[in-house]
Amino acid sequence: MRRCILLLDNHIEQKGHTAVGNDDALYRFRLGVFALAEELGNVRAACRMMGIHHSTFYRWKKQLEQYGPQILRPRERRRPRMPNATSPFVEHRIVAFCVGSPRVRSGKGLC
Repeated sequence: MRRCILLLDNHIEQKGHTAVGNDDALYRFRLGVFALAEELGNVRAACRMMGIHHSTFYRWKKQLEQYGPQILRPRERRRPRMPNATSPFVEHRIVAFCVGSPRVRSGKGLC
C-alpha cells in the first residue's frame, strides 16, 4: 500500500496536474494510515500494510487529537552546525587573502 501511494504521487508529478512535494506525499501517507485503520477496523493490520510500527501510529494519533491534522506535516528543520566547521567569517577571510596575494596564488603557498 505504501508503494502504491508513492507511485501515485510520482504519476501525478509526471503528468503535471498538481505540484506534489515530498512533504505533501508524506502528509498524505500519514493521513492514509488513519483512513486505512478506520476502514479495516484494525490498527495493527493497517500499520503492517503501510509498513510502520503500531507505536508510531498511536504517537501520531495522540498528536492528532491534541493539535489537529496539521501536526502530521513534516517540520522544517534548520541546517545542522558541525562543531568542527570553519566559521563563514574565517572562510571569507581566507578566500580574500588568497585572491589578494599574488605570491600565494602562484601555487606555492596556502591557496
